[in-house]
Amino acid sequence: MSQLNKILMALFAILISVILGLAYLIYNFDSGDCDNRVVDEFLSPGAIYKAVIFERSCGNSEKKSTQISIVRSFSDLPSEAGNVFIIDGQAAMVAPKVYWQSANKLWIYHRVNGNEYRLEREWGEDDKIKIDYVVDKKTDI
Repeated sequence: MSQLNKILMALFAILISVILGLAYLIYNFDSGDCDNRVVDEFLSPGAIYKAVIFERSCGNSEKKSTQISIVRSFSDLPSEAGNVFIIDGQAAMVAPKVYWQSANKLWIYHRVNGNEYRLEREWGEDDKIKIDYVVDKKTDI
């Protein structure tokens, strides 16, 4: 094996190690010291589920995100990231309105623009809940 091949293989191994290290940090970034502050809760018809709008901040960062999770109505909000919807910004400024159209259909009033970190269209394993993103014609400009 030539000297050049050895150098190229070493550089390739270093590159792969750096990429895997960055992927690990990005994947585990959200598992740190985070705080969820509930902003509002909306019970589904039949009160089986609730949509919880909350503001999440992690570590010493001033950065906040607004998130939505669907959970069983008798459950507390878990201390993890939202399972349905995540966007940057303080809830007072960017929180969308939500409306249960039926027991298994949730409307989130938000203009989808590609800046969302999570934008689920469906949630649940047994009783699937369909999620639609609706533009509120009264307040949207």
